[in-house]
Amino acid sequence: MSTNILVTGAGGYIGGSIVADFLTSTLPSLKNIQITAAVRSDEQVAALQTLKNVKVIQLKLDDEEAVANAILEHEIDIVIQTVSSVNATLSLPLVSALGKRKAQTGKPTYYVHTSGLSAFYIATGWPEGNTSDRDPLFETAKELRDSFPIRNTDVSITEKAKEVGVTSFIVVPSQVVGRGTGPYNQLSVLTPRYVLGAIQQKKMHRFPNDTVIPTIHVKDLTSLYAILVDKILTNQSIDANERGFYFGISFNLSTATFHAHLAPALKARDLIQDTNIDIWSLKEASKILDVPEGAVGFMFNSSGIINHHTQERLPGWQPAVTEDVYLKNVDDEITDVVELGEAKSSLLASLKTM
Repeated sequence: MSTNILVTGAGGYIGGSIVADFLTSTLPSLKNIQITAAVRSDEQVAALQTLKNVKVIQLKLDDEEAVANAILEHEIDIVIQTVSSVNATLSLPLVSALGKRKAQTGKPTYYVHTSGLSAFYIATGWPEGNTSDRDPLFETAKELRDSFPIRNTDVSITEKAKEVGVTSFIVVPSQVVGRGTGPYNQLSVLTPRYVLGAIQQKKMHRFPNDTVIPTIHVKDLTSLYAILVDKILTNQSIDANERGFYFGISFNLSTATFHAHLAPALKARDLIQDTNIDIWSLKEASKILDVPEGAVGFMFNSSGIINHHTQERLPGWQPAVTEDVYLKNVDDEITDVVELGEAKSSLLASLKTM
């Protein structure tokens, strides 16, 4: 008997890659699942319908009745939410609907939420010092929930899931790099903006400080989701609910090191004039990266010290892309931008209307 999984944001970078990579996974448990992909637009429907063995639906996630109907009609047991880490109203109806599904069938239901690492940055109000996934993250987030919307979303989801009897997990991706595998959007937001900005300016720029940013390749991130779902499907005991925070981090990337590798790769293609890297002001960065000044530091120049034990807590998950491998193949980031242009990102679109 197959298990039905709903992936929201399946037209996006992470969601689309999850759908595509689940379909090609070698995990035996994932051979026996039915994926329903939820998207927003007709264009995304057309793109996702090119995938075999995937049901594609359009779904407004803030419409509680529509969400409940979709969960019950498609007999969804597991939801992987990748749409919004900021707005809890796009997630709570999914949790409530899974609660109804459990009440209807008597079978367990599971909610896997995609959060954001910025919830654990000092710059957003998280306590100073090292943060570990062995810490009481939920309790701290609950105390600080009103100071940052992503924390409030994480807490609200966990509380709601407990209330309606749904088992919940919070996956916390770091900076995600690499080309995605989904059929609609294959570009992340951050790194391609650096590359595109440099190409447009014919010059590399950077912030005055060298920020060290936790990073993960997209194929290692989708592997994390796959291992997590495998643990669910094979009834293995793993941390969940208040203890169910899983950091998606493969390595820590120095921005200075990244730029030092990227500049000569761009110059080798004659996309920039020279390999010298200029320092930009906040205003210049905003213009070149094409995001509002208020979002520049938050999105592109923030970091946090995270001690994670994801490989121990999810046995079988082993990141394939290390820092050395990524930097050795940094030219791939340029190829992705040259071939694909700019990310089809709802986040970028919303920022530009600020």
